Amino acid sequence: MKYEYETIKYNDNLPAKIKLCDETCEEIFTNYHWHKELELICVIDGKAKIEKNSENFILEKGGVFLLNSGEIHKLSADCADTKILLLQLSYDF
Repeated sequence: MKYEYETIKYNDNLPAKIKLCDETCEEIFTNYHWHKELELICVIDGKAKIEKNSENFILEKGGVFLLNSGEIHKLSADCADTKILLLQLSYDF
C-alpha cells in the first residue's frame, strides 16, 4: 500500500498548525498518510475514528489522541456532528 507524505503548512509565527475542524473541514477525512510533525487530535464534539498501524481507535467527546512523527494514520468522522481540534507540532521545535 502506498502512503502519502503530507507537507504541513504552519500558522503564522508558530512552529505548529492549529485548526478547528467541523462539517466544513476537509481534514476530518484523510487517506492513509504520514508527516514529520507530532499530531494531537482532540474531539470537542461527536466521534472520530483514527486508524493507525492496522488498529482502529474511536474517540468520543473529550477524547485526545497523540500521533508520533512518521506514524502512518487515517482520520474520519461524521461531519454533521463532529468538531475536532488538530494540533500539528513541528518535530524540530
